Amino acid sequence: MGKGNKEKCLRHMEGYRGAGTRVCALLLAAVLAASALSGCGGDAPAEQAEDTIEAAVGDTVPLEGGGMSFEIKGVSEEEEVKPSDPSGYFYYYEDIEGWHYYVVSGVIHNPEQEILSPEDFDVQAVRGNSLYETKAAMENSSASTFMGEGEETVAESPGLFLIVMVEDGKEPPKEVTLYYNEGLGEKKDTEQWDHGIRISVNK
Repeated sequence: MGKGNKEKCLRHMEGYRGAGTRVCALLLAAVLAASALSGCGGDAPAEQAEDTIEAAVGDTVPLEGGGMSFEIKGVSEEEEVKPSDPSGYFYYYEDIEGWHYYVVSGVIHNPEQEILSPEDFDVQAVRGNSLYETKAAMENSSASTFMGEGEETVAESPGLFLIVMVEDGKEPPKEVTLYYNEGLGEKKDTEQWDHGIRISVNK
């Protein structure tokens, strides 16, 4: 999905849970979720990068031009998605009735501690001619929350989650592709991404 779509994610305050733990959820709008396409003919989704390589769970793939790499650690289906070590006031993806999340989890290896932001990445999820609503979610340096728009980190190994919304009863995507620019940098609306990592997740 393009940058414009992923910016339509709403922030919804839930209040307090547990002993003094304040929780803020990142909630995709129902109207946006309903716009996820179902596969019923038509053309295959257009390629979103000038150069795309194939990868699988367990691979560690170099990120071109930045001295970094992306380790693909696993896939899972979740009712909600929280950071690895949530604490204090944190953002997460909450349960939405009728939907669940298909998550490709990984780590960005950043040995030179370059500046990273969630806006450095985009995600596309596909099964045949079907597209799914997606989001690239990056953890902060302590893995206690997902970072919001405009936030940055220089962590050596921040978690990166490729999150796909799937309607209950529907099949998950076959491929999830991570997009980024050479040396990392925010995509302009009129440009293709420089590179893509296409991850096969289902047969």
